[in-house]
Amino acid sequence: MEQHRRHFENNIKNEIKQMERYNERDQEKISRMLKLDDDYSRSQVEKSQEDINRRLNKIQEYENDIINCQEGKMDEQFRADREKSMKDMQELDNARRKKKADEMEYKKRQGDEMHQRNRCFRDEDRRHRNIGKEVDRTYRYFCKISASIPDYIQNNLKDMTNNKGYIWKGIHLYGELPYEEYKPRVLFEKPKRDVLHIHEWYNNEYKKFEKIGKNRKQLIEKHSRKKKSNGGFVSLLDFVK
Repeated sequence: MEQHRRHFENNIKNEIKQMERYNERDQEKISRMLKLDDDYSRSQVEKSQEDINRRLNKIQEYENDIINCQEGKMDEQFRADREKSMKDMQELDNARRKKKADEMEYKKRQGDEMHQRNRCFRDEDRRHRNIGKEVDRTYRYFCKISASIPDYIQNNLKDMTNNKGYIWKGIHLYGELPYEEYKPRVLFEKPKRDVLHIHEWYNNEYKKFEKIGKNRKQLIEKHSRKKKSNGGFVSLLDFVK
């Protein structure tokens, strides 16, 4: 508490010295103005004297405060001021901490959003590159398969309707003639020598037959399927030409 008293007294004494300097200046001003006998000078003298009296009253109040401070009568006020100052400092520190935390959270959120956007851009670029590579692989495979189609298949497809054809190395090849309504889709496949598989798709059913050599075909697979509307099929030969 002694430290608060000294600090208070020093501040008050500095204020008193400052007011005394102002009073000396105003007193010099009054002395100069009294030598001039005019209305303006008299009004300036009156104003300066009022300022001096106001400061003298304030100086008297300050001197009383110094006496009260030395007698310990202002200790309670000092404690209250100290508590308020500490509370204000704590609130200011909390506000600064919160502002800093908010700024860090904002920067982190901005960084996360930027990272997410960059990752999305990278994923999208990678996806486009992969699509391009897949298209290139598919096209190369398509060209390879197209070049390997036997002449007899290409010739037969010219005389087949668009719902008939062959399966060649996993690729469905359809005839070039118009599609026949209400007829199943039939594809022939030779998985190995002297073996013929016949695939038949109906609106609600799939059948697979196997024919070995000159023997009669045998049903080896059958299952139901969702009904689909009939429509034309595109021949791979349309692309080969």
